[in-house]
Amino acid sequence: MFKKILYALVGSFFLVSCSGGGAGLSIGVEKQKELANELKGKGLYPQAVAEFKKLQEKGNLSKKEDANISYLVGKIYMENMNDYQNALAEFVRVKVLLPEGDLSKEVNTRTIECLERLGKPLDAQREMEKYSTMNKKPELSKGTVVAKIRNRNVTKEEMDIEIRKLPAYVQEMYKDDSKKVDFLRQYIATELMYDSAKRKNFENDKEIVEKAFQAKRSFMVQKLLEEEIRGKLNVSAGDLKNYYEAHKKDYVEKDKDKKEKQKTFEESLESVKQAYAMEKQQEIYQQLINQLLKAEKVTIYEDVFKPAK
Repeated sequence: MFKKILYALVGSFFLVSCSGGGAGLSIGVEKQKELANELKGKGLYPQAVAEFKKLQEKGNLSKKEDANISYLVGKIYMENMNDYQNALAEFVRVKVLLPEGDLSKEVNTRTIECLERLGKPLDAQREMEKYSTMNKKPELSKGTVVAKIRNRNVTKEEMDIEIRKLPAYVQEMYKDDSKKVDFLRQYIATELMYDSAKRKNFENDKEIVEKAFQAKRSFMVQKLLEEEIRGKLNVSAGDLKNYYEAHKKDYVEKDKDKKEKQKTFEESLESVKQAYAMEKQQEIYQQLINQLLKAEKVTIYEDVFKPAK
């Protein structure tokens, strides 16, 4: 995720000094801000959110400061953690605290974006009608403008955030600024086509709705499996050694004279790690399936699939 956050923007959210001095904070208000911002700048987003929340709870802040921090936390959820549900909750909180504040315009457009990402197009439509921001996307950050789409600025900071959402090997392609122009063109083209598709009401197209549901279901299952495997896949050196001994025949290589030579455990270690992990993942997967089948009292009528006699 994007780790070089603009501290100038962060500072703008704390325009009014804290009243009461933050007596509930062991390190004081200013140090608490510094800690939260430092964590954010290093990409430790959940930890940064926790410290910002502590500042809200114990910092004895004014209503404006409280709202500004909620806006900042909402941006972290939205831009850096892809957690649109919590982001939406923070933006709603800002609107309640400061319904006519300086952040109203940005909060409204970000609210619409969150609703769209959460698969609530009708709610997003109502928000757009309510605040008259049809077809307008939020400016994700104030910074260096690299392009303009009608009345919307695209900033270098926004582009960097999008790049950091890509797989690591793809990010490498855009490491140099000179290469980012290519990404910018693709990004803008995608945004324009997405806007065009929305105008054609494709988001309510039955085929797209079904495919979106199937994709969401697939990602949810994948997430579940990842959590199950991560929680149970504990590999020790002894496990790897035992696996190697049981599968020695798989770690034989031929020399230049085409004679077979047994590779040592050390020589085979990386291959052993991969093979052992795959085997354990399959075991965990099968255990999970069996547990779910038993818990839900599933009965499979296999005879139905046997050829009739």
